[in-house]
Amino acid sequence: MSVEVPRPEASPEQVNWMFRLAVLATFTCTWFVINGYRFGIIDHSIHLGFLLRELDPTLLKGDPLIEAAANHPSLFWTLQVPLLRWVSVEVLYLVVHVISVVLVLAGTATLARTLYPGRHSEWVATLAMLAVLIPRNYAGIPMMDELVLNRTVSLGPLLFALVLGVKRRYAAAFLLTGVVFLIHPTTAIHAAILLWFAALFDRERRRAVVTGPLLCMLAASPLLVPMLRHGAASGVPFPPPEEWVLLTRILVSWHHYPRDWSSQVWMQLLVPSVVLTLALRARRNRPVEAYLCGVVFACVLGFVGTEVLHFPTALHLHLQEVLRFVPYFTAVCGAAWVLETWPAPGERKLPGLAAALLYLGFASIQVELAFVAMAALLFVRPAAREPPRPLRLRWLVGLGVIAAPLVFAIRVYGYKVPPNFLPRVDMYKGARLMAWSNQHLPKDAMVVLPPFFHEWDLAFRYGARRATFTTFKDGAEGSFSLAFMQDWKQRMEALCGCQPFESLATRTDEPWYPRVLAMHEVLKQGYRSADATRLRELGARYGATHVVFEATDKEHPEFPLLYADDEFRLYRLTP
Repeated sequence: MSVEVPRPEASPEQVNWMFRLAVLATFTCTWFVINGYRFGIIDHSIHLGFLLRELDPTLLKGDPLIEAAANHPSLFWTLQVPLLRWVSVEVLYLVVHVISVVLVLAGTATLARTLYPGRHSEWVATLAMLAVLIPRNYAGIPMMDELVLNRTVSLGPLLFALVLGVKRRYAAAFLLTGVVFLIHPTTAIHAAILLWFAALFDRERRRAVVTGPLLCMLAASPLLVPMLRHGAASGVPFPPPEEWVLLTRILVSWHHYPRDWSSQVWMQLLVPSVVLTLALRARRNRPVEAYLCGVVFACVLGFVGTEVLHFPTALHLHLQEVLRFVPYFTAVCGAAWVLETWPAPGERKLPGLAAALLYLGFASIQVELAFVAMAALLFVRPAAREPPRPLRLRWLVGLGVIAAPLVFAIRVYGYKVPPNFLPRVDMYKGARLMAWSNQHLPKDAMVVLPPFFHEWDLAFRYGARRATFTTFKDGAEGSFSLAFMQDWKQRMEALCGCQPFESLATRTDEPWYPRVLAMHEVLKQGYRSADATRLRELGARYGATHVVFEATDKEHPEFPLLYADDEFRLYRLTP
């Protein structure tokens, strides 16, 4: 007769970890459902070109962007090369992005548990993760992009570095930040500034303000030393030419020039500022306050450096982009504030509901909803206190089941389009042209593309494996090099046969952004009207060998037509 051996029951710690992993997995899947995933476009037009050159030094010869890769220091692409012996770029990037999203959500949850320990820490962590499922744009940079970039890979580890700072383990925090510097220097510098302020306000461990940066530089030395040796910050003189200032305003004003930000950007910044103010007023949190001092310091330094002094290094450091960390602090502190103001039985419901409504407006990027809550909070002030009774984990599961579809619906309503899952460049417009070019064009071809900033021309370098004359997106790299910026400007003027940037300097009676849009139209119309003389000049002056026009543009019978479909035509410029 067999005797049943009772199975050992899982300990509370095991149950807690199982619950955390289940919530993390659920929210990771929800993040991709809400935001989608894309490959080969936007910044990939630059980054994948760098990767192709790492894989094969003979590729993209003569491409001005790739030849200037030293202006974009990072070990990100070098570290990918060994991995690509086993998997394709597309598979590697999808896996890396899943890991990056997991780390960002886990970093947010860990930061919440560390800042607000106690019996309700799981609720704070879960609400905080829920609030970061829809990335917001601050200073032109999303909290989390829908494609793999060195800044997205860096963000999760840096959130854990901030967790170490909250735990006052400054040596480990600065070391981790230094390691991340190897991948994305600017975001690592932003995190180091926040950690430095945390150490400055910690009287017992204030010596970390000296030892911490030294440890950070030690960990970053494999990249930092070559950058210093080759003068990575010397590509633009001080004071810079007015032409460089104008062109950086055209190309990256949303990153660096607050005077050009629209009222919508400032409204988006107002909502997390109000949530943080109310949350910290209800319950002080010294580590968050120290980090926010670092944010203010970096933003002020960036404003003075770019808007007042026009100091190129201030722009190179992307100091305004430190705002990327603010919504994570808001998500955590706001979650704790909502729980602490939620009405207990017998209490007035309106104050707690107004607080929850404001937090929902922040989480769903619905500014109108947040403003309604702000108005309500002017008249009713919720009192913060410890929630009256434990909140059971099963309610968190119910919250996730209800909230995830709601957040998805809000995302679709806010962006007006459903998220896309596009993991390959052959899923974009122009895929047939890129595939044909990859198979038939000479390896040393240089292709002129329309300067339209469309998805297909951004994907062309990687999809066709051929050098491009330039793209509008490439101009942003001129922030780091005056010589590159001047060459890019000349190429854009040669493309359109006009002076498109002069309109920005002359039409001063109009707001900045409409003037930029008008400049885009001048550029497009100039390219579409190109004649044979201008196109031959591109070949004679710059070495361009082929040119692409949209199928709806006028034909160019003076050049051999090599490829045509219902989207594009490709001509050979050289005999």
